[in-house]
Amino acid sequence: MTTNFSQSSPDRENQTNQTSPPSDQVHFSSKLLARNTIYNIMGRALPMIVAFFTIPQVIKGLGVESFGVLSLVWVVIGYFGIFDLGIGRATVKYVAEAVFHKEFDQLSSLFWTSLLLLVGFGLIGGALLSLFVPLLVNHIFNIPESLKHQSEISFFILAATMPFIIGSSGVRGTLEGQHRFDLINIIKIPASIITFVSPLIVLLFTDNLIYIVAVLACNRVLSFSIYLIFCVRLLPHGKKPKLSEKTMIKKLFQFG
Repeated sequence: MTTNFSQSSPDRENQTNQTSPPSDQVHFSSKLLARNTIYNIMGRALPMIVAFFTIPQVIKGLGVESFGVLSLVWVVIGYFGIFDLGIGRATVKYVAEAVFHKEFDQLSSLFWTSLLLLVGFGLIGGALLSLFVPLLVNHIFNIPESLKHQSEISFFILAATMPFIIGSSGVRGTLEGQHRFDLINIIKIPASIITFVSPLIVLLFTDNLIYIVAVLACNRVLSFSIYLIFCVRLLPHGKKPKLSEKTMIKKLFQFG
């Protein structure tokens, strides 16, 4: 498919060049769409295949009760995504629009604004989780007495990594807005596989949940850091943190 921009006068041509992106920015080829689809399918399928083989072994090594606590950790990670407040999706939208219109000077400020907001939300979410850990372990979750200490420490570790977990939606969203699904899945696939394989590796040395959760937390921090490095390198002036105007912050919240 080809998009042509025919103009009737030089003035009209200059006006269009200021407001309209070139044709290669207007549409994305079916080849690019197919490639991104394949990347995303692989990003979902490969970790699921690994999980299919590793989870039964983890259950066998940990025992049903300890694996239940580990499952709660995974669930809490998922549920605390609500502290994103939709800012990650809003980041995708506005980064994509900036790239589309070649407003590259806005990308750096948009990225850093989104990232700082999300890390701030993560700090709030982590603080709230820390406050509720005793209540969760001793009253809400049906955790055996022998596992309560390990569970408490595990949830505190999880609370400490919450800024990185929530912040990941911002750095990942920045790459998604630039259609860099190749980079996203290069990071996502190994990180997801490590999530399911690392408990098996730790079980070679100990069945203590604290160490397993600590390794999972380190995996989250590492994946966030790699996302961040790619974003800083790809964005114009990405190494110089710059915040957006209040209007952009308002837009991120409204769309989120």
